[in-house]
Order: sequence, then structure tokens, then C-alpha cells
Amino acid sequence: RGLFVCSQKCLLEHKARLHSLKQRHAQLEAQLHAESTRPYPNTAMMQKLKKEKLTVRDQMAALSSTPLVA
Repeated sequence: RGLFVCSQKCLLEHKARLHSLKQRHAQLEAQLHAESTRPYPNTAMMQKLKKEKLTVRDQMAALSSTPLVA
């Protein structure tokens, strides 16, 4: 992969997007924990949350692996 040259605004947007994804990932983790500790966890809901969590993780990895230069 080559370097991606972007403006200062682009760098800030990139950081903001990554921060937003990290927050969503943590939120999904908390929801999964809450669901799994219920007396009768909703397995369909847990599958949905896990799938979304993996999608968010993949998006974070893609953003993190993109080398940016201002």
C-alpha cells in the first residue's frame, strides 16, 4: 500500500471516524455483556451484536492500516 496524502481537515475527519468506531465497538461490547448475563439471553440478538461488532472491528482495522500524510 502507498501513502494517502490528505489535508489537515481530512486527517481530523479520519481521527474522528476512528474515534466514533471505537466508541461504537465499546457500546456493542457492553450490549453483548448485558445480554449474555441475562437469565435467558436472546441468542439472535447476541448473534446480531457480534456480527456488527466484527464489522466495526474490520472498519477500524482498515482505517488504522491506511498510512496518511498531511
